[in-house]
Amino acid sequence: MKFKKYILLFQLTFAYLISGSLTSLAQAEPTAQILIANSTNATLTIEVFRKTERGHIRGKVSIKIPPTTERTITVPAGYVTLVGNAYRSAPAKRFEEQFAISTNAFLNYNITPQKFGTTHLADRLGRVNSEITFNLSKLMITGANACAEGNWKTGLQWSLSGPGGNSPYYETGRFLCRKSTEGFYVMGDELTFFGCYQNFQKC
Repeated sequence: MKFKKYILLFQLTFAYLISGSLTSLAQAEPTAQILIANSTNATLTIEVFRKTERGHIRGKVSIKIPPTTERTITVPAGYVTLVGNAYRSAPAKRFEEQFAISTNAFLNYNITPQKFGTTHLADRLGRVNSEITFNLSKLMITGANACAEGNWKTGLQWSLSGPGGNSPYYETGRFLCRKSTEGFYVMGDELTFFGCYQNFQKC
C-alpha cells in the first residue's frame, strides 16, 4: 500500500515539474522590439503577431498610435505579421505586411499613407462639444476659401513639426493654412488636415 502511495506521489511530482518547465519555456519565448512611427494624420490601430505552422496566432500585440507619433512595442521574434488599420479615416483603410525579425533585434518601422495605397490619410472629422456634426465637404470648401483669402504676411505665423520636418503655416480664423498653399489644418480638439493642389485647389 505504501509502495503505491510512493508511486502516485512520484507521478504527481513529475507531472508538476514537467508542467512548470513548459510554462517557463512559454514565458521565455524569444522576442524583439519595433519602433513604429505613424507618419500619417490618422489614428492607427496596429496588430503584430506570429503564426504557427498550424495557423495558430501567437504573441499577439495590439496598440493604438495617434497621428504623427511613435511607439515602441515588444513582439514575438520570427516571421511576424503586421496589420495596420485606420478605423477613423473615411473610408477606413487597412494594410498587412509580413517580415522576419531576429531575436532581441530592434527594428524601425515607418508607416506612411502609401502603405494604405493613398497619398494622404487623416481621421474623419468627428463631433465637437456642441454635438453638431460638420459636413466634411462644406468644411473643406470653407477652409480652402478662407486660406485663399488670407496670406502669409497678414496671418499669425506657425511652424508645425512632423516626421518630414518643420512646415510653415499661417492662421486664418480656425484654419492653419500651409504657406505653400497645398493644404490646411482645421483647428479643434484635434488638428484635421486637408491636402490641396497649388493655391488651395481641389482639396
